[in-house]
Amino acid sequence: MSTAHATPIYQRIRDALRSQIESGKYGEGDRLPSESELVEEFGAARMTVRHALALLVFENLIVRSPGRGSYVAPRREGAATIDSASPMSFEEQMSAQGRTPALKLLGFKRIAATAEVADRLRIPHGDPVYRLERLRFVDKELTGLEIRHIIEAVGKRIPKAGVEATSTFDLLEAVLQAPLDTVDVAMFAASADREIAAKLKVRRGAPILVREHIALDSNQRVVLFGHSIYRGNLRFRHVFRRSASA
Repeated sequence: MSTAHATPIYQRIRDALRSQIESGKYGEGDRLPSESELVEEFGAARMTVRHALALLVFENLIVRSPGRGSYVAPRREGAATIDSASPMSFEEQMSAQGRTPALKLLGFKRIAATAEVADRLRIPHGDPVYRLERLRFVDKELTGLEIRHIIEAVGKRIPKAGVEATSTFDLLEAVLQAPLDTVDVAMFAASADREIAAKLKVRRGAPILVREHIALDSNQRVVLFGHSIYRGNLRFRHVFRRSASA
């Protein structure tokens, strides 16, 4: 079986439309082929076509108008890049693009590690950790929620003033007096639960994008585990880059 035919039809539809948008065949505001046209072109069920289109909506590539069809969404204003050789903070990435990032502190306190947090930080369940929670803004627009868990030995040395406006990476490196050795990142889509929905000002169940981070120091000690949670209607995208030196 060829690779093309091994790929689910909804992915082939999504990839084809995405490629046509990125190549410029369909520009901002252009109407895409109708569901019926896509059904005929790909020999797919209507629900399969709708699933592919829903994925493109989640990626902010298209918008759908009931009774009118699907249209290419307005161009994003920026991109958050994840470089495997340079663990830049979200704030640094936005500043580098001429954007204005800001943080609003929701809490910074010492708590007992849950089973998940303890497992990711490689410490005993119930050991004390510091939990940092902040809202993220770009150009005064609410974009995401940051939740970090930091091992006690590092967290207790973070100055309270620093958590108001300093990126987490900078806070850690200031305490460690050395760059972080490794930042492992996983990204996945999810739905907002009641608590996250209230903080991000979206409806419960709304699509969100989650970046999970685990940071290690030069001794390969895990010093941080946490999540950056972004609203699904962001007007900028995340770009992954693999550097040749990595």
